Amino acid sequence: MALAASLATALLGTVVGLLTASLGGMPRRLLRGLTETVYACPALLLVLVATELLGGGVGTVLLGLVLTRWPPYAQLAEPLARGALAAPEAEASLLLGFGRAYRLRRHAWPAIARPVASLAALQLGATCSPSRRWASSASACCRRGRNGGR
Repeated sequence: MALAASLATALLGTVVGLLTASLGGMPRRLLRGLTETVYACPALLLVLVATELLGGGVGTVLLGLVLTRWPPYAQLAEPLARGALAAPEAEASLLLGFGRAYRLRRHAWPAIARPVASLAALQLGATCSPSRRWASSASACCRRGRNGGR
């Protein structure tokens, strides 16, 4: 489940970042504003609101996590893709009549694929890591040991 949620998060954020990079004017500003608004809101609060509105369950919590964890991907992908689309070879493909989908696939995707994969691996590791639980139980054991079992 964590792998599926991480992949869906990466996909959503990357698509938003690519769209933000390829669009101009008001759509770019709206997508940036949406990204910054979601990023600024506390994720736990948004997940709890989504769970309350859509009903409980693991699927709802995972959907809430996907909908709150995509902004870092968009903020990573957008400037990298915008730089790749401003390169001379991308401009030449535009002048040759290739469409937006071709330019994104041929020029922007290779520029963002590795950084997005790295971020996804780090986020998956943070999602699956039980170290938080281990750390809290270990610190509780240490406190009991130092205080003589009190």
